[in-house]
Amino acid sequence: MDESEVPGAVVAIGFLFLGVVYLRLFNRYVGWSAPLFGLSVAVGWLFLLPSRLFLDFSGVLEAGRWVVMILAAVMSFIAAARLGSGIGVRLALIPLLILSFLFATALWSVAPSLTLERAGAVMVLAAAVMSTLWYVGDSLPDMERAMKAIVMPVIVLFWALALVYGFDMSFYEKGLWRTPGPMLNPNSIATISALLAPIAHYLWREGGRGRRLWSIALFTFLGMIVLSGSRTGLLAVIAAMGFVMAARTRSPSAVVLLLPCLGFVGYVLWEMTGFQEALETYLRVEFLSTGSGRLEAWAAGIQLLGDRIWFGYGFGTEDLLFALFNFVFEIHQGEYVHNSYLGLALQIGIVAAPLVFLWMLAISVKGLRAGLAYRDRITIALEATVISGLTLALGESWFYSAGNAYSLPFWLLFGILVQRMRSLRSFAQLDGAR
Repeated sequence: MDESEVPGAVVAIGFLFLGVVYLRLFNRYVGWSAPLFGLSVAVGWLFLLPSRLFLDFSGVLEAGRWVVMILAAVMSFIAAARLGSGIGVRLALIPLLILSFLFATALWSVAPSLTLERAGAVMVLAAAVMSTLWYVGDSLPDMERAMKAIVMPVIVLFWALALVYGFDMSFYEKGLWRTPGPMLNPNSIATISALLAPIAHYLWREGGRGRRLWSIALFTFLGMIVLSGSRTGLLAVIAAMGFVMAARTRSPSAVVLLLPCLGFVGYVLWEMTGFQEALETYLRVEFLSTGSGRLEAWAAGIQLLGDRIWFGYGFGTEDLLFALFNFVFEIHQGEYVHNSYLGLALQIGIVAAPLVFLWMLAISVKGLRAGLAYRDRITIALEATVISGLTLALGESWFYSAGNAYSLPFWLLFGILVQRMRSLRSFAQLDGAR
């Protein structure tokens, strides 16, 4: 159904009904918690931004995203203060230092007011994440509940929107084997699906009540990555779920040895059947040599970085630079460089950007080692999400953008991973003392 055929009043009544149903589902599968419910609403609200509903309610959705994030932060902060939970000084210190530097870049930014505005948006995101982590603490049940509160609104809203708007088939009409489902962009649904698939897998296997719901979530996420045709999304979920398989099996090398076998089978299918033509159409092979225009954007970004290599152009200015410096592209469309590593370096320079990357990489490596050493399943799932996010960052500019659908889930799960590793380290020290 086309979105223009759905009256606004019908949508409002439908979402009021959905809200009542969702509240009951939340109570059943997550358990009532005002802070986690606020977090769940914030995740769901941000998920609606790249949806087909956005076309009719863009003003409300745009303005309301900051309100729901602030409310989520306030509710978690109040609850955490009452409980006296903790998040660890180092976990809070590094984000605060990074945030301070983002504000400082306004001093040399090409658009100072925009830098302050977008650094303020990151501050709201950081408040929501840190307050939630303070509330969750190092409690494994609360970590699992927070994970459920993140996955649940995405899967419920996805299928609610699909029932109303159906799946967009316009890409197939253009000869492309991909669909965004009820969303506006195939890459959007692929990104959120690749981030949350490892979490849905964990909840399906370990989450207790609601295994059917989490299995639906897992297979929806995996299915939408395939149907989206997003090459970066496919690479991210293969890397993430490959790590899950390797970490959970008693013989990780068996998973590694399986890969060349699968490659050989794929080669036979490629050469002896019509699979080659179908796969070339699906992967849009004609665009691989240009990265669908990304290589142009990356070359331009590297050129811009060379002019302000040390401190960059100011945080939040990435989408201004191509127009500001009169870049004209043959293939690339859009305003971003579509690479989070290069994009952040352009904004804050190589003085600060590598420190952010190294911090994330250090957490990722420690999570990988902890997952393999302890075979702790929640650590494995959270690490897989970080692996997926770092892979997705190669092809998209997203993890420093505070108001999109992916940054809040990613950074919250990233923080929970740190919390879990702190708990494991404490257990290991306790066991050693014994």
